[in-house]
Amino acid sequence: MYLLILAGGAGTRLWPISRQNNPKQISELFSTETMIERTWKRLRRRYPARQIFICTSGESAKFIRKVLPDLSSANLLVEPRACGTAAAIGYGAARILAKHGNVPLFVVSSDHHIQNEKEYFKVLHQVAQTLKKHPAKTVLVGVKPVYAETGYGYIKFRKTRNLKFPIYEAERFIEKPSLERAREFFGSGNYYGMPECLVGIRKRY
Repeated sequence: MYLLILAGGAGTRLWPISRQNNPKQISELFSTETMIERTWKRLRRRYPARQIFICTSGESAKFIRKVLPDLSSANLLVEPRACGTAAAIGYGAARILAKHGNVPLFVVSSDHHIQNEKEYFKVLHQVAQTLKKHPAKTVLVGVKPVYAETGYGYIKFRKTRNLKFPIYEAERFIEKPSLERAREFFGSGNYYGMPECLVGIRKRY
């Protein structure tokens, strides 16, 4: 499985810690290392450097080259312009497709804080196995919400598959709901939070 780390956001919701010239992914939050360094090292514990790509902005590329010396220049993808998360995924997927063909691709954010890495890698393994069995499917990894939040999207799910980790069929997506609806989603137990771009993809483009 190949991995694409998204590291081009400005992180405006964390202002003033995160700013355009010092976005959160190259900031030292929760550690003496930057978030992009921690994300890279976490994935490198299980995957070779040649299978990990980073998509970022021109402003952050120089810093990333400096702090990640084992990142190949061919695996550092610089967006022509910032057009949001979907465009970054499309750009990165197209570049990887052109170089490696139709491979399983897991898209990960550079700013996730992972407390239990053992469970995290079990989930990634389950994503890879699911994509192997269902190559035409897209797999999203959701997070069980612990409170009603209006700042991210929700996945409404149905029908559990009998696997070690629960695999659901997505019924619909709701982006940034009102507080009333977020409370409804949280109380129903049928919704997962959709963290930005923890998405497993295998598709033909």
